[in-house]
Amino acid sequence: MERNNEALDIPFIKWLFKEKKILVLFSVTYLISFVLIILSNLPPLKKDFLLEDNAQKSILSDENISFINKIELNDRIKEISYSLPYYYRYDENHYQRFSSNIIKFFNLVLTENANLKNSLLNKGFIFSDETIDFLSQRKSYITNYINRINYLYEAFVSKYVIVDKLIPEQTNYSIIKATGIENLRYEKILFYPVDKELISSFISKIFPSITLKENLFYSELLAFHILPTATIDEKIREARLKEAVESLIDRKSYIGYKEIIIKKGEKINHEKYSKIMAYIDYKWQNFFKKMFFYFILSFLIFILIIYRFYTFDRHEFQKSRNVIISIYGFIIANLFFYFSSFFYREYNNIELFLFIPYGVITSLLPILLIKQKTSFILLITYTFFSFFYPFFDVYSFFNLLILSFLTIYSSKLLNKRGDFFILGILISAFEIFYVLSYILLHQNFSAMKILVNVLFGFGNGMVSAIFSLGILPFIEDIFVIPTHFKLLELSNISTSKLLKEFRNEAQGTYNHSIMLGDMCEKAAEAIGEDPLLVKVGAYYHDIGKMKNPEYFIENQMGENRHNEMKVSMSVSVIKSHIKLGVEMAKENKIPEEIIDFIREHHGTTTISYFYHQAVNLYGDENINISDYQYNGPKPKSKATAILMLADSIEATLRAYSQNAEKINTAIIEDIVNDVTEKRIEQGQLEECNITLREINLIKEEFVKFLTSYYHKRIDYKTEK
Repeated sequence: MERNNEALDIPFIKWLFKEKKILVLFSVTYLISFVLIILSNLPPLKKDFLLEDNAQKSILSDENISFINKIELNDRIKEISYSLPYYYRYDENHYQRFSSNIIKFFNLVLTENANLKNSLLNKGFIFSDETIDFLSQRKSYITNYINRINYLYEAFVSKYVIVDKLIPEQTNYSIIKATGIENLRYEKILFYPVDKELISSFISKIFPSITLKENLFYSELLAFHILPTATIDEKIREARLKEAVESLIDRKSYIGYKEIIIKKGEKINHEKYSKIMAYIDYKWQNFFKKMFFYFILSFLIFILIIYRFYTFDRHEFQKSRNVIISIYGFIIANLFFYFSSFFYREYNNIELFLFIPYGVITSLLPILLIKQKTSFILLITYTFFSFFYPFFDVYSFFNLLILSFLTIYSSKLLNKRGDFFILGILISAFEIFYVLSYILLHQNFSAMKILVNVLFGFGNGMVSAIFSLGILPFIEDIFVIPTHFKLLELSNISTSKLLKEFRNEAQGTYNHSIMLGDMCEKAAEAIGEDPLLVKVGAYYHDIGKMKNPEYFIENQMGENRHNEMKVSMSVSVIKSHIKLGVEMAKENKIPEEIIDFIREHHGTTTISYFYHQAVNLYGDENINISDYQYNGPKPKSKATAILMLADSIEATLRAYSQNAEKINTAIIEDIVNDVTEKRIEQGQLEECNITLREINLIKEEFVKFLTSYYHKRIDYKTEK
């Protein structure tokens, strides 16, 4: 996944879709993180919480919720519905209607001369034969009964209210009259049609001495003519019920942020059940809307951070190693957030941020990526993603953010692996202080809670540090990263197998490399480059020579091997030490940054000795100068540029010292200036963005170092 500079010059979106592997990698990374966000916010399932059963999981509210207690609401609605009366509108004209109907009935009886029974049947009146006979026999004076019938009707409806609809017995009743609303007992209500036997019994009480035929006549006549005196008005009751329900809805219940609704294994009673159901309903109701918002926001942050590095720090991510480490860090951070939310639901007496060994990421990332600024921007992005997980609030966010500051700047103090314990103590001290301030600020503390959180705070820092220390060597080896610790190991002959072999196989070249390492270290410090990286790069830049050490002058003890070889063969052997060095470095898992020193320390310079020898032998017109030049590339960084200058200057000065009795400061300065100018004129430094000011600082450091190195031979009386 190496990227060239040309690819980085195309527009961002076009580049993103052109680099298919990168697009797939970023897509999978974001998908993993968003799946974790979804799983973390996924509401509980109702099947895990059955009434009168034990809870299968704990529920801790991750936000303030107001809700209508549906179970309680339904119970109250039932109570109100039971106590709320059914309303009937009283017919103020029912007596006149009855009287009019009775008169019409008797007129029908009086005018009918044929079959009275059939005539009445045609009008819908079904009377017994006894009543038909009674009417026929007394037709001449039947109208005399009108007053008595009206009297009976008036007495009957004064005792009972006849309603048009059957209502459950357990209900209250009210009747709406012109004079107002009256409450009725159930015993005073009759449902239409009225039972004939009830009317007969009533008549017997009014007229005890009445004959059976007369009683039957009155009973059947009233049964057919008594209509409802009150009709139900359901709209009034519905309006009253609606008002009562609305007043109940306004009385909402509340679930507070971080309120424990139920604990795992706890028995679910009616009160708990209503809260659980309300919480689950609320969470599911808002879940998809919330996840859509989270998707848009998290996706934008993810794309913006990629765009940010593409625009400003693209060279930091030309190596696939840095991209993969950043992605792993992102996924691990999201895993930390996910599991901390999970554990916090069960163990909420321990503050949320103490479940996250965030020090692992914050301490390792700046070491692995090397660049502090790049690491900090990534850590800020990781920290922002915590807001997408339940229970992470501003206080938790600042804990992670300050921890990032703390470990990034303290990572500069990590000069040896044992310093990780100091870092662990530092993180622990910060976590303990932070959690104490949090508990005291919220006035939610007990001696036990303080003790547990202090222990977790201490453990968080120490576990983070110990784990980081233990895993760092494996990460260094897997990704071949030139961390400070790795460079220290590579610079020590007792811990570097390759360096020890180098010393044994090519003592002269080894001594030359060690000298250059010290020389370049000072120059790197002067211009703000990593001195340890440059030093180690110098140590290993010529390791390819140990394959054929006798062909290089610094290792020769007697006759020069090249005297018996063709010039072309000598050039081939000399040039091969670059290729051999790169191969050996890769076999020994030397970091790519160190291999760059091997590749670039000669750039495309000419092997002058053999080139001039070839010119003398074959003539200038018969040779191609490119055959006598190194294959490059030219130095791409200031660090490798320092080594190129140091190597050329040291070689020139060494050759001069073999033919001169004295070397003074003036001679050293002349050689340093002359070699540097030649490399600039040859264009060897044009690809490393080094400035003239930095070159001058490098030359000053070289002069100081070489003056000190050759101090025994300096003639201090010699003037420039």
